Amino acid sequence: MRIFLIIPVLLTGLIIIFPRDFISDAPAYKYFYQVHGNNTLIKDRQSLIKYAEPILFQTYGKENILKEKPYKISFKNGVWSMDGTLPKQYTVGGTFHIVINARDGKVVKMIHYK
Repeated sequence: MRIFLIIPVLLTGLIIIFPRDFISDAPAYKYFYQVHGNNTLIKDRQSLIKYAEPILFQTYGKENILKEKPYKISFKNGVWSMDGTLPKQYTVGGTFHIVINARDGKVVKMIHYK
């Protein structure tokens, strides 16, 4: 008789624990969707490239930046990060790194490694 009572209690405990994991992640998802709302300047990867390339071209030269395609792009905590990739013919060298606020488009950080 005790075995039958323990199993529902264990299952109930698992059901209670499982949603708590989702609830703890909920603010991160909520923030992600808030950043991608209508009042956000840079909403996707294509918008980021169109916005960042002219800044990079003016600073480091169009030819140099285009050689560093494809770009590595990531989004975290409301900012976009974009990095160049080193061309295959080079074994030593650096690429650009730019971080832009998604909401207002301000450049948070920009550097070209050597």
